[in-house]
Amino acid sequence: MKKSFRLCCLACVTTLALALGACSSKPSTSSTNNSNNQASTYHKKDVTGPAASFDWNAKVAPTNYERTFVETNSGSQFNKTLDRTKEAAENLEKKKKEISDPKVQTALKLVDAVFVNQENLDLVVKAAGASNQEELFDKIWNEAIVPELSKRYPNFSNDTVFEYKGEKYPLKIYAPMFFKVNTNALGKAGAYTLEDYKVENDMIYLKFMSPSVDTYQYEVKATYHNNFQDFF
Repeated sequence: MKKSFRLCCLACVTTLALALGACSSKPSTSSTNNSNNQASTYHKKDVTGPAASFDWNAKVAPTNYERTFVETNSGSQFNKTLDRTKEAAENLEKKKKEISDPKVQTALKLVDAVFVNQENLDLVVKAAGASNQEELFDKIWNEAIVPELSKRYPNFSNDTVFEYKGEKYPLKIYAPMFFKVNTNALGKAGAYTLEDYKVENDMIYLKFMSPSVDTYQYEVKATYHNNFQDFF
């Protein structure tokens, strides 16, 4: 559980680091170059099984401050106003208005695209030098997380294949999907707390606090199935 939590946090940080790094170091391209990039959209064609129908374009709608919660065991529902989230969003907007540096404003748009409004997630994709979300999360997994795991765990292999009920699940195919799903979940945050920022030439440093995904929920949900032991 703890290992999954750390990896999820690492993926989120890596997503923004890739985007912010590319944004600060690369000049903007012309509309002609953008058209050429769109024509050669990244896609893995040899994927089979459940992964073949995975929606890489999914985005989470902006947070509604009036939310309905459903209790898993009883099915009962109740409505709640997310007052603290609304207050955090208002405070974030106030802080943004105090920032005049356009470079910082541009960097904050990338963070907003993850935690506030994922309709703008394409800004992160383009800033990271990817053609779509599938390429973005493959880059995160293969270029950042796999090297880190290889250093920490000598027996780690990206070629590992898990099998469940006769279906094979290659790690290198499903791991990027895992991080994509959890990044989408961050879109429900609705806000984050910007604590500080620093500008050094073209480099922007942002210090902020944000909600994270508790991956233990997946283990809990699995226990609701009669055959839950098969999951572990």
